[in-house]
Amino acid sequence: MALAAITGLAPAAWALEKADQKTANQKTANQKTAKDWKDRGDFLFFHGDREEAVRVYQEALKLKPDYKEAQMTLLNLYMQQSNFENAIKLARSILERDPKNKELHLVLGNLLRTQKRFDESINELKLAAQLGAREHLVKQGLGYAYLQKGELEEADRHLRDSAKKTDSADTKLALAIINFRKGRKEEALNEIDGAIKERKDFTEAHGLKGDILSSLDKPEEAARAYQTAINLRTKSASAYTYMAARALKAGDHAKAQTYLESALLNKPDDTAVKSALAFLASRQEEKLKETDSVTFFGFAYKDLLK
Repeated sequence: MALAAITGLAPAAWALEKADQKTANQKTANQKTAKDWKDRGDFLFFHGDREEAVRVYQEALKLKPDYKEAQMTLLNLYMQQSNFENAIKLARSILERDPKNKELHLVLGNLLRTQKRFDESINELKLAAQLGAREHLVKQGLGYAYLQKGELEEADRHLRDSAKKTDSADTKLALAIINFRKGRKEEALNEIDGAIKERKDFTEAHGLKGDILSSLDKPEEAARAYQTAINLRTKSASAYTYMAARALKAGDHAKAQTYLESALLNKPDDTAVKSALAFLASRQEEKLKETDSVTFFGFAYKDLLK
């Protein structure tokens, strides 16, 4: 059917009307206030459309750069999406206008830590403390930053101070890591058991417990801890590789391969895992010889089969 018959307009007139409508729509969009955009963002956020909510909050901030409510919700969205670099930029932008916001300095300090910018993180956390942020949260953040930086004494001091106020499962895990690295394995085990008691599904704690028990030469207990971590979908390669080594020692190459493939999903660049998988593939039907010197996560294959 001809266009004129459908629309009642000649083609040129119809095209002109469409252009006028597009211009009118654009004018309507331009007339939206920052609050209109922010309210729309709130609606999208509430209904789970986070990507579109981010775009809409950004539109609100174009019209009103210091719109605090839109800024803080957008910051929250960035953090939920693990978009830490944009979160850091936005937090710094807010602090330019509100430099004494102690809670935001605390947030920024922890965000910087996620990006391994430890000195900047520590400085922000100390500034938050000077401005009166809650001490135990500052101490906790400093403890984590020093731990990741490798300064165990400072980490231990701040985390123990934090624990006096609130001894969370996360703090127990961090203290267990410190004790483990210092060779205080029994103390580390006590801390990790406390963390697991507080949070049964604490994946990282079960994984670390496996590491500790393995180092204490308690293979059965280590295997149970690692398997629990695996059941909780741990991303730690050590759990999978330990269980793969046990399966290989028991002669179950198929199970060993399954564990190794899971390890590789979580750590795609692990050359040891790749080498072990390649080895298994090449020896599927062949017994290992005593002369084999290929290593499997630090152990010779022949040693695993003794």
